[in-house]
Amino acid sequence: MNQQKEKLKLDTYWNGYCPECLLKGERVGMKLNSYDFFECEKSALQIVLPFPNFFASILKFRGKGEWRTNSDYAHESPRNELLCKQISDKVPTLDSELNIDYAQFKNTDEIENYIDSEIESQNIPIVDEIERLSKGITGIAGEYFVAAELSMQGFMASITLRNNDSIDIHASKLSNNKIFAIQVKTNQTGERSWPLNEKAENLKAENLFYVFVSFKGLYKRPEYFIVPSTIVADTVKNEFAAWVGTPGKKGQARNKNNPMRKFNDKEGRYKEKWKLLS
Repeated sequence: MNQQKEKLKLDTYWNGYCPECLLKGERVGMKLNSYDFFECEKSALQIVLPFPNFFASILKFRGKGEWRTNSDYAHESPRNELLCKQISDKVPTLDSELNIDYAQFKNTDEIENYIDSEIESQNIPIVDEIERLSKGITGIAGEYFVAAELSMQGFMASITLRNNDSIDIHASKLSNNKIFAIQVKTNQTGERSWPLNEKAENLKAENLFYVFVSFKGLYKRPEYFIVPSTIVADTVKNEFAAWVGTPGKKGQARNKNNPMRKFNDKEGRYKEKWKLLS
């Protein structure tokens, strides 16, 4: 925590970046929204300048990401405002009577306590809350994310663009002359579970891998799970057989012709296992 507070260098003055994010060791800009408040792009924390160049009040309520067109960032202009609390239910303005002895923060501990106790809970928008993507768009987005990650791992990655039902990406490394076929499955629920169909029971080859993608939110890196196709095939086959052999909640027989399958990795056994592609 001491290292994070050294990073702040706020004491009681604002440098144009989000105080909440700085306390977490992140430098995130704040830009002007449609209400003339500076709002953090990540945490939605808001700051208003009731007395520009003198005081900057951290509001108790968060923004909604309603930005101005060509919005300005706070840190792009010289800043040295004294950070203050919002001491009433009303937003401080130029006409407000500001009790500066009470409103100002004496140190970063006070800023942290105020953010933790006085400001409404952080609600970082996730994909579902902003705009739920269609199944097709989710799948395409996942493929491009995986292709980017493969490139970072030193692969030449080529998306097949729906030319092959079982292969979404071809990946190769010049260093070992190996070529891998990648099947990408993506969800936007944040869960470590992905629906498949019965074809997955027989879709297996030594050089065929699944990369399961879980979108965690608009501002978070997705989770990636790299699993050999042989393991996926055996897992879904065995789990489906176990499901069929277990009576339903009312004692009824399961439908053995159900084409749906599911792969889970709730314990993260295959999370970030890019080394399997070697």
